Amino acid sequence: MNNVQTPIVWSISGSDCSGGAGIQADLKTAYALGLELCTLSTANTSQNNQYFEAMNPTDVHVLQEQLLVLLETTPPQVIKIGLLANNEQVSWLIDTLFALTQTYEDLVVVLDPVYKATVQDKPQAELSFSLLKQLYSIVDIITPNYDEALQLASYLDSHWQDNPAEQVVLAQFLQARFNASIIVKGGHISNKLGQKTDVCVQGTAVYQVTSNQVNTQFTHGTGCSFATAISCFLAKGLSLKDALVHAKAFIQKGLSLSEGKLHQYGAFQQPNFPIEKSYYPQVNPQNTLTLNQQPFATLCCEKPGLYPVVGTLEWLAKLLPLGLKIIQLRLKEIPIQKISGLVKQAVQLANKFDTRLFINDYWQAAVEHGAYGVHLGQEDLEALSETELNTLQASGIRLGLSSHGIFEYRLAAQYQPSYIAMGAIFPTQTKDMTGQIQGVQELAIVNALKEEIPLVAIGGITQQNITAVANTGVSSIAVVTAITLADDYTKAVKDLQASMR
Repeated sequence: MNNVQTPIVWSISGSDCSGGAGIQADLKTAYALGLELCTLSTANTSQNNQYFEAMNPTDVHVLQEQLLVLLETTPPQVIKIGLLANNEQVSWLIDTLFALTQTYEDLVVVLDPVYKATVQDKPQAELSFSLLKQLYSIVDIITPNYDEALQLASYLDSHWQDNPAEQVVLAQFLQARFNASIIVKGGHISNKLGQKTDVCVQGTAVYQVTSNQVNTQFTHGTGCSFATAISCFLAKGLSLKDALVHAKAFIQKGLSLSEGKLHQYGAFQQPNFPIEKSYYPQVNPQNTLTLNQQPFATLCCEKPGLYPVVGTLEWLAKLLPLGLKIIQLRLKEIPIQKISGLVKQAVQLANKFDTRLFINDYWQAAVEHGAYGVHLGQEDLEALSETELNTLQASGIRLGLSSHGIFEYRLAAQYQPSYIAMGAIFPTQTKDMTGQIQGVQELAIVNALKEEIPLVAIGGITQQNITAVANTGVSSIAVVTAITLADDYTKAVKDLQASMR
C-alpha cells in the first residue's frame, strides 16, 4: 500500500494534555513497538491522571484536511479509532472509511470504544447509537472493556444482564450483531485466583488469554495502548490471535513497571517490547482435554539440526545414509489401508541408521510399529479423546506439534511435547500459508520465549535464507523442496547443514 518499509498505523483519536492516554499514548506505544504512527486529532481534551475536565472537538473540515495530506505520503496498513467527539465526526468517519476500504482492500480498522474516561465515571460524548451501529458494522475489530461491551449489548438488547461469567457469550453476541471481530478486555473483572482474561471472537473461533492481576493504579491509558498495540502487530502482518498475545504481554509488562508504587493514580508506563516469558499470557485451550501433567519423552539430541520432511519411502532411503539426526515421513494422498504397511517399512528402514524417524499424522501406526516420534497438527491433537491422548503419551513415543504463530506456540507448549515446529517462516511451495507467514523476526521472538522445548523452524526455507533462520538460535530447521527439488540432493543436504553452522 505504500513504499515505506516500516508499517504505518493511523490513530484517529483525542489529544490528552496530560500525555497519558489518547493520541499521546498511541504514539508512545507505536514507538515502543517500532512502527510509524500518524494522527488525526478529533479533540483537545483537558484532563490529567485523576479527572477529566473538558473536551474541545475538532471540526470535521480539519479532520478532512489531515486525512488528505496523510494519504499523499503515508497511507495506513491499519487505522485505530479512539475518542469521537460528536455525531458529525461519526458521520464523517463512516463516509471516510467506506471510501478508504474501497481504495485500500487490505486496510484493517480497529475501533476502541471510548464512552468514559478511565480517570472519571463521566461520559466523554453523547453520540447517536444509530450512527455508532453503522460505524461498528464497517470496522474489522472492536476492543471494548467488559463494561463498554456490556453497555453496547444493553443498547442492542435492553434485557442483557451483567454476568462476568458469560464474557464469551457477550463477545459472541456483539460479534454476531456487528459482524466484526470482538475483543472483550477483562481488566475490570477477575476470577477467584485474581486472574484476568481477554476474550477474542473472530468468526466462529474463540480465543482466550489469561494473565495474573498486577497490583497497580497506574492504568490511565491502558485501553488506548492495548488497541494501538493490537493495531501495530496487525500492521506487522500478524494474525489477530497472535497480535492479542503480544499486546497482552505488552500491557502486562507496562503495568508491572509500576507495581506497588505508592501513588493515588498514574498513567500507564509504556514498556519496551516484551521479550520476557513471564509477561506472556496463558493461552486457554478451546477444547476440554485435560492437559498433560507429565511431558512427552524428550529428543535424544538438544540440537537435531537439519530436519528433512519427505513424502515417500524412496526419498527416505536416499537420505537416511547421509548422517542426519532427524527426518520426517509425511504420507499424503495414500489410501488409508496402505498406511500401516508403509509406516512399518519406514520404521524398519530407519532402524538401520542413527536417524530419528517421525511419522506425520498417523499416530496409531507410528505407535504400533515403534516409530521414534509422531508429528501432529494442533487440530489433530485437539481431535483426540483424553483416552487417546493418554495412550499416546504412555507409549513413550516423542511428539512434535505444529504451530502457526505465538498463540498456537503458547498453546502447544502446555501439552509439553518433544518439540514445537513453527511456520511458515517464508511463503512455501507445499501449501498455501497466506496470513500465517511468521518471518525471521517473529521466529527470533518466539525462540527467546521457548519453554525448554526445542523449536523447529519450517516453511519456505532454502539455501538462500537458511543462515538467517539459523541465526535465531532455533534447535532445528525443517526443509522440504530445498532438498527434494534440488539438482543434487546429497550436495543440497551438505550445503544446508554447512549454512546452519
